Amino acid sequence: MVSSQSKASRWLILMVVSTALLLVAVDMTVLYTALPTLTLELDADASQKL
Repeated sequence: MVSSQSKASRWLILMVVSTALLLVAVDMTVLYTALPTLTLELDADASQKL
């Protein structure tokens, strides 16, 4: 049987990992949304977009 402290730590780990994944997803969404505008404003070519 799993102790209540062990269950709590598992939930905490799940919340931390889920939050980190959410932040990465939001960051990628912002990047892909802003990339065309940044490319136009900075006159970047294909190799500079990377």
